[in-house]
Amino acid sequence: MARLKVVEESPSTPLRSLADDWLGSVRAGGKSVRTLEAYRWPVYQLFLPFCAEQGIERPDQLDQRVLDRFTTSLLDKTRPDGKPLSKASVASYSRSVRVFLGYVRSQGETVAGKPKVPTVPKKVVATLERTEIEAMENAAETERDRLIIRVLGNTGLRLGELLALRPADVIQNDRGWFLKVRGKGEKERLVPLRPPAVARRLRKYADRDRKDAASDRIFLTIRRSRRTGLYEPLERRTVEQMMKGVADRAKVDPTRAYPHAMRHSFATWALRSGMNALMLQEVLGHADLTMISRNYSHVRAEDAADHLARLLEQ
Repeated sequence: MARLKVVEESPSTPLRSLADDWLGSVRAGGKSVRTLEAYRWPVYQLFLPFCAEQGIERPDQLDQRVLDRFTTSLLDKTRPDGKPLSKASVASYSRSVRVFLGYVRSQGETVAGKPKVPTVPKKVVATLERTEIEAMENAAETERDRLIIRVLGNTGLRLGELLALRPADVIQNDRGWFLKVRGKGEKERLVPLRPPAVARRLRKYADRDRKDAASDRIFLTIRRSRRTGLYEPLERRTVEQMMKGVADRAKVDPTRAYPHAMRHSFATWALRSGMNALMLQEVLGHADLTMISRNYSHVRAEDAADHLARLLEQ
């Protein structure tokens, strides 16, 4: 099996020129840096090198047989640790190449096939019970960490959205407390923050003395940076490590105690509490209902089972 490797530069071909134009178009469309990289890497590090090895330089050389060979080559690759690429990774890479080839077609070029996307076995979404989130909050050692856990658990924010919050994003109006969140594609939305006691805690924390802060973000490091002498914005891995430590102290399974599990937990709890899927879609910042139906079908299945059990007990 061939291992994944970093390719320095693909040769200049009509396909490479189209890829450069496509990436420029994606960037001009305002996609986030993470989305841009998720598109760029599979095309530049996997697809274009594959085409070069196959002697393919033009879009009209891409028929279904060629694209099937590309997908097969991904399934045969291994990671640097020697393990095979997961079907989920192959599916993700194939979807990125599909997006690129869709752009190629939009430019009037002919592509006679589409990369096949392998079927990925559906996994059960990891979630935490509300009592477990409360236990983790109680086990946290600082108000910063307690608020991170509680706000994630009560809003379903993505970790990046939480870490980007600034004091001005904590808003109170005649309808209650809200967070102004910048989601994917820099789209803004207002996310309810309940109960008011949690919102007031966050407001107080956001308004604390911010002397020697390197950023106006709410959540900063506890210790000063050795390099700058200032309190720096929190990094994702710091929060992830903190949550595992807190989970261990709270006797909560650490394999379920990570930031995105909080998002899944909030969504599961909201649906079970009666929030409709359209409203949840807005709160979570999904573009459509696809992610809701894909990730939270287990809620409907379990609730249906409970309902049936109650009927049978009558």
